[in-house]
Amino acid sequence: MLPARPFIRIPQNGGIRGKIGFEVTTDNRECADYIVSVVKGLYGIDPVFLDGKDKPRRKGRIAFRCVGDGSLAVLVDLGLASVDEQGVAVKLNIDEYLTENDCCKVAYIRGVFLGSGSVTLP
Repeated sequence: MLPARPFIRIPQNGGIRGKIGFEVTTDNRECADYIVSVVKGLYGIDPVFLDGKDKPRRKGRIAFRCVGDGSLAVLVDLGLASVDEQGVAVKLNIDEYLTENDCCKVAYIRGVFLGSGSVTLP
């Protein structure tokens, strides 16, 4: 599930309509299908695909939301959130285990690029 981390966006308030959740956006249908299958298979969450009525989207952009109890488990497992006696906190740093080896660094950067990046030569 690690490659999915760069695709996930957490709303500024940490939730969607008062519930903990996240949104995934990509231009790549295969990436979207892969993430949906993993989220369904491991966490039993049925993502809701967005049709662009909530927010205008670029043509060809695929977006879906995961909201509810299982969403927190996904965020914790990906190292994007933590839970303690004070509640839920969004983590803004990259966990060290994600960049221990050069191959892990390359995989993380590749995922970030696939999730939301672009390359432009000046």
